Amino acid sequence: MRQKHFRSICLLIIISQIFSIAKGQGPTVHDSESGKIKIQDKKGNLKLNIDYSNKCIIDNVEILGHAVVSNNRGVCSSVKLNGKIYTTASGIGSPEVKTEGEKIVIDSIKFGEKENMVTEKWIFHSDSEYIDWTIERRYEKNMTLEDTGFPEWSFNNMETWTGAFPGTGGVAWCKFFDRVDASFGNHSGRVTFWNQQNKTCLRIEPSQPAGQHVAVRFSRQPDNRFTLNYSVTEDELRTKYSLSRFIIDHQDIWDSFDAMGKTSITYRLTALNYDEEYSRGDFRGFSNESVRSVLNTIARVGVIDEKLMGSNNWHLDMGFVCLHEHWVAQMGLAINDHDYQENYRRTLDYFRDNAVAGDGNVKDRWAYRIWDSEPGTFENGFYECQWGDLLDANTDYVINVAELFQLNGDEGWVRSHKLQCEKALGFLLNRDSDKNGLIEVFASSHSEKKGSDWIDVIWASWENAFINAKLYYALIQWADIEELTGDPTKAGYYRNLLKGVNSASISR
Repeated sequence: MRQKHFRSICLLIIISQIFSIAKGQGPTVHDSESGKIKIQDKKGNLKLNIDYSNKCIIDNVEILGHAVVSNNRGVCSSVKLNGKIYTTASGIGSPEVKTEGEKIVIDSIKFGEKENMVTEKWIFHSDSEYIDWTIERRYEKNMTLEDTGFPEWSFNNMETWTGAFPGTGGVAWCKFFDRVDASFGNHSGRVTFWNQQNKTCLRIEPSQPAGQHVAVRFSRQPDNRFTLNYSVTEDELRTKYSLSRFIIDHQDIWDSFDAMGKTSITYRLTALNYDEEYSRGDFRGFSNESVRSVLNTIARVGVIDEKLMGSNNWHLDMGFVCLHEHWVAQMGLAINDHDYQENYRRTLDYFRDNAVAGDGNVKDRWAYRIWDSEPGTFENGFYECQWGDLLDANTDYVINVAELFQLNGDEGWVRSHKLQCEKALGFLLNRDSDKNGLIEVFASSHSEKKGSDWIDVIWASWENAFINAKLYYALIQWADIEELTGDPTKAGYYRNLLKGVNSASISR
């Protein structure tokens, strides 16, 4: 009886395994004769084909049944030394391979110059919903790299994806890579590609040792492939051309860097459904898809990089970030992306530490390089506009800090902005020369032809209504922050000022 019961159990196990394989949950397949490996997550949503015969390359990547990589370059490692690119895509010795259940280890992957070799080990591990890919790299000698792919992803064409969301909360919108070699770089590692038509997503999420810096570069290749290059470095990569994160006809966004010793990184690769991952709900009377498309493209293009966010466009030649925009924090509510909110927190910290002068005046803008700045004001990208001091940079810094706090509820963080926000408000409040409750901008008359606010080519002057309306709103917001953070005296001070501003407005 026991023997019969045991046989029944064994039969059930065998049947369940057969059905698992049929559903796409089978084990890794390794064909040592052809030098090919197939590995997939256990649900069959993400499938990788690896070819290691005199090369080491992922030559096919399938996401939810759609091939996104199926070209000769595939996914490989690369370095650029002395003007020449070396890759694992061809012309190298076959590496050593061993399998450990659902774990694949590919070792002794060697490429590079004869006297400057790079050696890598690739480790793949499949789980139910993702595949982890670890790359361990060793530089045989200290070397200076002009570029690297750690790794380099080569997608089939510019239509493979609608775009990608870097970990900055922005977007690498494929529409903007409208010329050969157009390239966009970010100091970020997490990337999610999406295709609006077939609803596929590929998320690449790195986990690197402490002290390492990750950066990415998106580029359009001459043959219309769309590529993503990862860099893993000890020091944060510097931009090669001023502060530019986008170049319309060059791929060398990043400056050269020193590489030495050993380093490693693990990427978690996940296939996702776009509708499930990025649904915005049902908007009665509107096109749900149109709303989502706007929030995932136009609303995000003002994110230049880590610590640099506005609402202009990284695709512009100058890559402006305007500090005189009061809606950037509010946009995070609709965009509904944790990365966006976290990066804007870092951005406001960066503004606090770099854009607020000793007297409390906030610089108007940041740009890739000097162009429309008032001479002598450009420092670390921040500057004053040459045709006027745009005073709503002060009000909007305060408003955005207050409104981001309403989203993140981080009291410790908002306290770190208390002094600078009070200075920014104080600078404006000191500009009420006639004590009537309304501040005056620097231009006394429109005939001076100077801007004073976001509408910077309309020569508003003296007690500019737009600036005073923004100041009124900023005082309302910041008075509440003062009270919430335990300073009722300051809260009362700002609220008394509001009464004066309101009286002055009524009298006019």
